[in-house]
Amino acid sequence: MVALLREDWIKDPQLKKWNLVDCTKCNTIKLIIPLFIFIIMKFTDDERIELIQIAEKNGMNRIETNSRKKYFVHSWIVYSGPIFEKINNYCLKNIGMGLNKLRVHVLKYIENDFFERHIDRDENLNFNKEFVFNINSRLNDDYEDGEFFLNDKLYEKPVGEIYHYRSTEYHEVKPITKGIRYSALFSIFESDISDSTKKIF
Repeated sequence: MVALLREDWIKDPQLKKWNLVDCTKCNTIKLIIPLFIFIIMKFTDDERIELIQIAEKNGMNRIETNSRKKYFVHSWIVYSGPIFEKINNYCLKNIGMGLNKLRVHVLKYIENDFFERHIDRDENLNFNKEFVFNINSRLNDDYEDGEFFLNDKLYEKPVGEIYHYRSTEYHEVKPITKGIRYSALFSIFESDISDSTKKIF
């Protein structure tokens, strides 16, 4: 666990609307951050393998829809234990909320699979109206292409690193040209947030 700033916030401070300060003495740029440091957290190799194995054992269903143009294999897991504790800890430290349950999805993209640009919280879709955050992590990197874009910008994180974004932000996965891409998605709904840390998002 390392205390660092998210690199995209440094490159694009408007994402968090924080002020930049030119520190000429140390020849760097610093951010004025009100009582906040982003904590980088990662899944271990064993945790990544465990998520993939559980999903494959649980059974993965093929998802193909022309309406939103998404083609991948999906497994939904009910999970409690160390991985839940890690995600809950991530949420407490980086989003300021705790969870009372965890929705885990493992997405498997094979050759030619992709997920077109979309948002998850859509007021026109009743089942997604409580969606507040996506928490993601790539579980492997032995594939080609399949890049992840957030708000139309390439947003690739190291394998196992946990990251999040709001469900109202546009994101997509480009087509896979070789290999298999696994990723974990932890979808956070308003009802998943513990009462002690619940706030308006």
